[in-house]
Amino acid sequence: MQKNWRILGMSLLLLFATLLMTTAATEAAPPKKSPVKPPASQGSREKKPSPNINKSDVKVKQLQQLLADTGFYPGQMTGVLDSTTKDAIIRGQKACKLAQTGKYDQKLVELLTREARNKPSKYRKKMTMQATAYTSQDPGSGNLTKREHRLRKGLVAVDPRVIPLGTRLYVEGYGYAVADDIGSAIKGAKIDLAYENRKEALKFGRRMLTVFVLD
Repeated sequence: MQKNWRILGMSLLLLFATLLMTTAATEAAPPKKSPVKPPASQGSREKKPSPNINKSDVKVKQLQQLLADTGFYPGQMTGVLDSTTKDAIIRGQKACKLAQTGKYDQKLVELLTREARNKPSKYRKKMTMQATAYTSQDPGSGNLTKREHRLRKGLVAVDPRVIPLGTRLYVEGYGYAVADDIGSAIKGAKIDLAYENRKEALKFGRRMLTVFVLD
């Protein structure tokens, strides 16, 4: 009987020792790392850039130049279809008897290209005026006209009581123009023609010209 108790005791000791060794081995083993998922592809989550409504367009820039050359557009050649450009397009389309969409129009480009080369055949009024020339570099002159457009060739100063601002003109020896500015010395039948080069303006001097009021 004592022998059996002795065997049972030894068995329990062996079992206990085995459990201790297993626990120690488990604690000593390095913890398992959970697998790291690779980051999801960013390409599918990237937002597509929204279209830039102010993006410069070569065709619009070409149309702006033609509108300026024919006295419809007082702004700069930016290639941006802004409100000033749309208004000029509508005026041009109306004058050319086209649908007034305010959008780029290839037919309008063709008609304006032809008109820019020729003296207008129709006009509302013809006036003989004393003409002078000026630039933004002249003393007392600024970079902007009365209507807040950057001064350039094709914009002219007038007496608004004689020719309202915004009027489309054709000036002999100068070309198509927009009445866009005023001046303290420009009173009555006088007109001041803007140039970008001061040497050209000085060369122009003072002369009598025929001015055609187109609208």
